[in-house]
Amino acid sequence: KLIAMGISDYLVRPVPAETLAMDIARSLIDRIGAGGSRMIAVTGAKGGVGASAVAQAMAWGAADILRQKTVLMDAAGGWSTLNVGMNFEPATTLQEATRAVASNNEDAFKRMLFKAHDKLDVLSTGGDIMLDKLVEAPAYESLLDKLMTTYPLVIIDLSHAPVDLVKTM
Repeated sequence: KLIAMGISDYLVRPVPAETLAMDIARSLIDRIGAGGSRMIAVTGAKGGVGASAVAQAMAWGAADILRQKTVLMDAAGGWSTLNVGMNFEPATTLQEATRAVASNNEDAFKRMLFKAHDKLDVLSTGGDIMLDKLVEAPAYESLLDKLMTTYPLVIIDLSHAPVDLVKTM
C-alpha cells in the first residue's frame, strides 16, 4: 500500500531523533533544494593547464570525502572533455538543458544528469556542435539558478567556455 501511494523509503520504529532529523532534512533538500548553495567556477589561464582536471578532482573530493551533494558542469559545449575524464557519453547539449529549465521540464532535466557517485551528479552536456553558438547568458544564468536551488555545491568548469558565459559566472 505504501509503495502504491508513492512512498519509496520508510523508517521502522523505534527511530532515534537524529536519524529522523537527518531523513527529513535529506528529503527537504531533495524536494525543494538547498538554501545557501555555493558555486565554484574553475578556469585556466590558457588551454591545457589542467582546469578541467582540477574541477573534476574538486567535485569528486566534495562528493566522496566531504559527503556533499554536488553537481559538476562543463560550460564548453561541444569543446567539453568532461565526458572523457569521467567516462560517460554526453546525454544532451547546453541548449537542451537551458530549454528544459525554461520549460520547467523536471523529467527531461533529470535525464540529462549523469550519476557519477551517490553524492555527485554531472550535467552531461557536450553534444553541442563545436562551432555553433552556445546559449545566451540569461538562459545560462537560469540554468545556474536551477542547479543552485537543487545542489548545495555547484562546480563549473569554465575552460574553453565562451567569453559571455565566463562573464556571466
